[in-house]
Parts: sequence; structure tokens; C-alpha cells
Amino acid sequence: MNPRLLLSASLLVSLLGCALAGCDREPDATTPDGAFEIFQQALLDKDGDGIWEALSDDTRDLFAEALESLRLMRDLARRLGPHDRETALANSGVVLLNRIDSPYELFRHLFHQDLVPDERGFVVGLRVTGVETVNEDLAIVSTRGGQDFEMLRYDDGMWRVRSPVHEAFAERIQRINANRGSVETAVSRFGRVGAAQSDVERLFGSDALERSRRTP
Repeated sequence: MNPRLLLSASLLVSLLGCALAGCDREPDATTPDGAFEIFQQALLDKDGDGIWEALSDDTRDLFAEALESLRLMRDLARRLGPHDRETALANSGVVLLNRIDSPYELFRHLFHQDLVPDERGFVVGLRVTGVETVNEDLAIVSTRGGQDFEMLRYDDGMWRVRSPVHEAFAERIQRINANRGSVETAVSRFGRVGAAQSDVERLFGSDALERSRRTP
């Protein structure tokens, strides 16, 4: 199994848009619309560091939780017999731990730069058309394309992007959490009793054996 998870192409494309109004000024992250423009520009520049900095804290926490799940699955798999352990490790995404050691590194693995168009003037209706201040720490940025983006203000005075980016990453990371449940079930049912390989494979789907054979 290749555990690479991709942020949906449609969301990446919808997030791109040159803020034509005010392109000659430097966006200010202490305002909701300015922080949103910074996020857009980071996407356009394929700037992983910039995108990471623009994400809300709870969105970054998704990657920390997913990394913890991977580490737990690795530890749980050690309780299985050799054949079952091989299947569990090959199909759960634990192989990511061979090259990933931090939430940020996991984010960079999931952020697929090839989905970002190279045209710097690419416009897809994300010009900011309005900002609704809900309270001092929450604002909604509306765009010409009819999308609303939730912006959160933090103690440092900076605003960061949450919805719908948070939900998009959560959906992609959900597979890791589902795999964690499968590993926990395998350990609970079989432990080191030497269950039939097919029983463990079924926990990960009908193509588990083929994925395990493709895993380096």
C-alpha cells in the first residue's frame, strides 16, 4: 500500500486565486482578510511552510493525532504473530514512520504540490467580497465563488484559516484512524495465537494481500 493521502484537487484549486484587489500591498495577518490572502499566496507559491503557518491550531493538531495513531499501531502490531504483523504493518500506513517523525513532516507528505497550478494569475473566484466579524476571535471571509472560510484569531493577534480546510484534511486523515481501529481489533482477536492470514487481511479490506506485496 502506498499510504500517500492527498488533499483533494478540487479544494486546492478552489483555494487558489490572486487577490486582484490590493495586489500591490502586503497582506496583514492581523486582519482576517489579510491572513486569508497570505494563505492563498502560500498555496500559489507551493510554500509548505507558509501553508502550515496559516493553518489553525486544531488543524495542525490533526496531524499530531494521526502521527500518534501511527506510532500506536506500530506498537500494537508487535503483539501479533509474524505473518499477521506483516499484514497489519503493510496495510495500516505505519511504513510512513520510516521517513516521518513530526506532525509537520506528515503534513508535508500529505500536501501534494503537483495539484497546485503553476499559473500565477490563476483566478477561480476566491477574491474576497466580504468579511463578517462574528466576535473578536472569529470571522467569516466570503468569496466571489460563494465560499465562506472560517478565520480564527489567536493570542498573538494573528488570524489563521480553519474551515473548510480543517475538514478537508480531517477527511484524508480519517483513513489512518480507521486503520488504527483495524489493528486494535486484530490484536484483540488474535494476539499471538497465529490467526489465519485471511482473517487479518479482511480487517483491512479485500485488497490487503496485494497491497502488502507492493509495500517495500
